[in-house]
Amino acid sequence: MVDRDRLLVDERAGWGALQGALAAIEPDRRTEPSVTPDGWSVDDTLHHVGAWLDLCGDVLERIGAGAWDPASAPEESPDFVDRWNAEQVVRARALTTDGVDAFVARARERAITAFQALPDVGRDAWSWFEESGPMHYAEHVHDLVAWNAGVVSDPEIGPLLREETEAWVGFAAALDAVPLDRTTALGEDGWSTHDAVYHLASWIGLAAEAVAKNRYWYPGPIPAPDEEIEARNVMFLDEGRFVEPTAARESLERARTRMRAALSALTEPTTEAKRTFALNTTQHYLEHLEAVQRFLAGTDEGPG
Repeated sequence: MVDRDRLLVDERAGWGALQGALAAIEPDRRTEPSVTPDGWSVDDTLHHVGAWLDLCGDVLERIGAGAWDPASAPEESPDFVDRWNAEQVVRARALTTDGVDAFVARARERAITAFQALPDVGRDAWSWFEESGPMHYAEHVHDLVAWNAGVVSDPEIGPLLREETEAWVGFAAALDAVPLDRTTALGEDGWSTHDAVYHLASWIGLAAEAVAKNRYWYPGPIPAPDEEIEARNVMFLDEGRFVEPTAARESLERARTRMRAALSALTEPTTEAKRTFALNTTQHYLEHLEAVQRFLAGTDEGPG
């Protein structure tokens, strides 16, 4: 079962980071058309965020009313997204800065209200809320902080965040499908779902500190030695056995939020920081997903 409150906490954290980036920008610079290579301004960028939140709210309302048919939705091809985004820039430039702020606030409220009203949060609703909210905020926090620092934003940050979110939704959905009373069941390799969750939380927490410092997670050679990785795996496995499963899952959620915030706040991300982000999120989720799916299919006693 998806924890709706957990997702709302994540949304508030992402929104706070976006507002923090905005507060650091001088008000008289809000309409300078130089935030993105396409000539977007700060106001254009914020309106763009609001437009996707408004569309998210519309989709969530239809899901809640039982009127949503994913098959009838427009394919989010690059051409469709480009046309949609261009339309929103035109609409943004017909508004004052106060008008943009009001529109974004209304759109966010619509999305949150529709999300809270859902009887159940399914995969489609979850994806729309994650991708239009926290993930999207983080993508444009990076644009804004880089621009405000006088540098060009890194074009790899958006794809990294999108890939992480897509992988996370699939992995977390599998975790949520594991009955709570089975999370400590051991597999043939001696690991449980709980062990995997604590292991991931620990690695992401460690990596988030490195990303915040714009470096690789290991202070020595790249890639880190296998023996160093294995030593940490053993340590995390031992530590996790003294942590309650619900606490471990909460720790994983918090670590993921810190990691995303750390990456998006960098003005000039290094290759090492971006590698650390991908290794410890997207790639790491996929490494453990197969074991969780095997457990759910009943072909193993527990994933590791």
